[in-house]
Amino acid sequence: MKEHLEMEKQLAAKEAVKFIKDNQTVGLGTGSTAYYAIVEIGKLINRGLKIKVVPTSTKISNLAKSLNIPLIDIKEVTSIDVFVRDLETPIAFEIQLSPQSLAKTLVRQSKYIRDCVTACWLFENPVPKLINERPDLPVFYVDEAADSSLHVNLGTRRKLPIRSFLENFIAGRIQFKEEIQTSVKQSVDLVFYEMQCWKCKETNHLYFIDNPFYSSCGAKIIPDEALWDSSSAEYFPEIVELAKKIAADRKDLNLRLATIKERHSYTVDQSYTSFGCLKCDSIFGDFYVMQTKIDQIYGPKDLMCSGKIELNKIKNLPIPHWCFPDDKKYCCK
Repeated sequence: MKEHLEMEKQLAAKEAVKFIKDNQTVGLGTGSTAYYAIVEIGKLINRGLKIKVVPTSTKISNLAKSLNIPLIDIKEVTSIDVFVRDLETPIAFEIQLSPQSLAKTLVRQSKYIRDCVTACWLFENPVPKLINERPDLPVFYVDEAADSSLHVNLGTRRKLPIRSFLENFIAGRIQFKEEIQTSVKQSVDLVFYEMQCWKCKETNHLYFIDNPFYSSCGAKIIPDEALWDSSSAEYFPEIVELAKKIAADRKDLNLRLATIKERHSYTVDQSYTSFGCLKCDSIFGDFYVMQTKIDQIYGPKDLMCSGKIELNKIKNLPIPHWCFPDDKKYCCK
C-alpha cells in the first residue's frame, strides 16, 4: 500500500509540472509530493526551462539548491502561479498584489475551473463588490507584519504566516463552511451600572455584555443579534449565574443585582423577561434600560468584571466562511 501511494505521488508530481511554463514563478509546498515535483522541475530546468521557485519549507529550499534551481523569496514576488498536485485535484495559488476587479477575477477563476484546477487567490487589496466569503472563489488577503513577514488573513478571525497558510490549505485543513457554530467555552466581560427604581427609589445594579462571543475558528459573534431567542443576551441562564457569582465573590463592589424574570408591562400590555427592582419587583422598562445602557457603553466603564462560562446550547448561524479551528472542531460537518 505504501509503495502504491508513493507511486501515485510521483505521478501526481509529474502531472503538476506539466502546467509550468517558461518564465513563471512557481511556489511549492511541503511533503513528499512537493519533493517529487521539485525533482521533476530540476530535470526540466536542465533541459532549458527558465523559471524561479518560491520554496515554503527549508527542506524544499535545500533540495532546490542542490539541483541548481533558481530560488526567490516570497516577499520579492508580485505574481505567482503555484501548482501543487495532491492525489486528486491540482491547486493553483495566485498572489495578486495589484488591484483587480471582481469581474476579472471571476473570469480568470472560470478558466481554472474549466481546467479542473482549484484556484486560491491571495490579494493585497480588497476586491471591490466581494462582500461574502464563497466556496467557488477562495479569496484571502495578505499583509506584511512588523518583521516584514507575510501573513494571510482568514476574514477577521485569525492571521496565519503565509507558509502555514499554504501548508494547511493544501492539506485540506482550511475548509469552507456554510455556518458558524458557537464555541462551548466563552470569556465574558460584564459591565455593571446603577439604575434607581422608578417606584421605590431603591438603587439596583444591572449589567450588559461588553464583548463579542467567538466560534471555535475565531469568528466574532454579537450575542444580542445571534445567540439568544430573547431580546437581550443578559437573560441567558449562564450569564445570570455568572453575574450572581461575581456579586457573591466581589463583596467589595456591593453589587445589588436587579432580579430577572418574566413580568407584565402595563405600558405595552404584554409580558416579557426583564430586569426588575430587587426590593419592590417593579419592572424596568426596556426603553429606560436601553437609555441608561447606552450612556454606559459610550462612557467610562467603572464596574467591569470578567468570567468564563460554558454554553449549554450551541447555536449554528448562517455565516459562510473559511474555517480553520485550532482544535480541529469545525463549525459544522
